[in-house]
Amino acid sequence: MLLSARKKKGTGVVSNYPDFQTFVNKNVTGSLTAGTSAQFTTGYRQTTLNIVDQGTMWGTPWLNYFTYDSILIRVARHAFPDKATADENITSKRVVVAKYVSQGTRSAYQGVTRNGYTSSAYGSFNGQQIVDFIYWDAVLNKAMRLNPFLGQAPKEFDGVLV
Repeated sequence: MLLSARKKKGTGVVSNYPDFQTFVNKNVTGSLTAGTSAQFTTGYRQTTLNIVDQGTMWGTPWLNYFTYDSILIRVARHAFPDKATADENITSKRVVVAKYVSQGTRSAYQGVTRNGYTSSAYGSFNGQQIVDFIYWDAVLNKAMRLNPFLGQAPKEFDGVLV
């Protein structure tokens, strides 16, 4: 079920990381483990980045698609706006929120180097995209969001899941 036509109101703008965690736990019911994949997942899911970078990703969520069996810690690394933000979130074992959209079978996936990790290319396989990515930016001390599929610049998270 896609939520693109409806907005889910949150509890407002978050002012610190514990508030962000509370918001996520209250408003994002599904969760995925960082060392697994998001096979056929559609909608918002939270993931705690509580493992070291490991596993493989085919394709990329940045301006493209990735295979549905790609490991989420790798997917998250590519979804962040830059390497420093990715490193800080992974090192600090922070929670991120992603909105996944299943894409069915795609003809090919492109390998890309981004934020310190090079993904692999792959042929025809089931794919996904991320259309909303919400994370904590420790430098700005704010929850931020972006759409990695569109390559958007981050903007402050407004507390609304779209």
